[in-house]
Amino acid sequence: MKWINPGHEFDKIGHSLKNMENVYIYGAGFLGWRACETITSLSKWFKWKITFIDFNDEKQRSGFMGLRVLPQEALYTLDKSKDFVIVCVNEETLPVMIKIAEDAGFLQMQNLFDFESFFYKQLSIHYWYNLNMVCLYNMSIRVSTICNLNCNGCSAFMPHTKKHVIYELDSLYESIDLFFEKVDLVCSFALGGSEPLLYPNLAELIEYVGERYGDKIVSYELMSNGTIIPNDKLCAMFDKYKMRIVLSDYGKTVPLAKKNVDKTVAKLRSFDNIYTDRRSMERWYNFTPNLFNENEHTEEWLRQNYTDCGMCCRYLVNKTITSCAFSHFAEEAGLIKYCKDDYLDLSKINSSNKAELVEFACRFNTRGYVELCKHCVGLRNNRNYIEPAIQILRNKKFDVKEA
Repeated sequence: MKWINPGHEFDKIGHSLKNMENVYIYGAGFLGWRACETITSLSKWFKWKITFIDFNDEKQRSGFMGLRVLPQEALYTLDKSKDFVIVCVNEETLPVMIKIAEDAGFLQMQNLFDFESFFYKQLSIHYWYNLNMVCLYNMSIRVSTICNLNCNGCSAFMPHTKKHVIYELDSLYESIDLFFEKVDLVCSFALGGSEPLLYPNLAELIEYVGERYGDKIVSYELMSNGTIIPNDKLCAMFDKYKMRIVLSDYGKTVPLAKKNVDKTVAKLRSFDNIYTDRRSMERWYNFTPNLFNENEHTEEWLRQNYTDCGMCCRYLVNKTITSCAFSHFAEEAGLIKYCKDDYLDLSKINSSNKAELVEFACRFNTRGYVELCKHCVGLRNNRNYIEPAIQILRNKKFDVKEA
């Protein structure tokens, strides 16, 4: 979305949730669980009562996460001035569920949200307008571009990267310090890579963030491909700072993952304070086929493509925040050119323009799109599906530089 009135883009909806008392999570499944977990962890700032709505008879009888589950007919009985709904279902079912809630009298972006629009957008808007706090749902920091895998269709464009980067510890510290100087709270702060367990100073980085900014982080996370069993020192750090370790399970296609992921999970779960989030995917989105297209697009098409995309992953890079993680990855791989408008310079954020940080995190920027949009159909419109983590043989050892 293109900035029209920076600092005031959300004035009309900024106070939508101010007087709300109850949140109804529509969908008692994985996304509903995540929504409940996050809202519960934020109860220090607001006291919304959580209730689930689901069509499943068994869940209505037994409850979910220890909470009541109402039938979807209950939507018609709710108080629209005090109750709001978050629809937490997969993309295929989402339009149907949204329509049911709308028929019951709820209005999108007022008292009706899907998971993405609430947590990646409305939550930050609510904190800013009603609590004068900068709260972001997620932020990741990339420690290097090095990975022990070389996957076809990698969203970090590993097979195309010619010169890899290992970020110096002091450089990461400077970016992290500046970020938390501007941001009051982040629901998820993740250390990522390519593969962060290959980063030589990972333990020091974990400790630095945990000691200085643990009180500003709801969920402190690390993302790994599950092929590397973390050593005892790292596990002790994970445990000390109660980290969530997100493991991608590629056991079906990567022999090393099949060999190590079960061992990794078992070791992590032997600690009391490590939460292990093991994830497997049946398919990946493949962005590669569009990278080398020379199609000419209008500015209007590019903005609409970016608006429709739905990619909400943000990275902290060299004291800036990315508009789109994939665009930054393609740039680092040397596939597209750098554009400063795709980044928000945190050093230029102060007390008078902090609202622009919130807006940028909600996908506003100067052009209304990013450089990768010229070569990408976005996330929601992408139908280029491939099997996850199929390995490509490397032709040569890659070059590495420090940054």
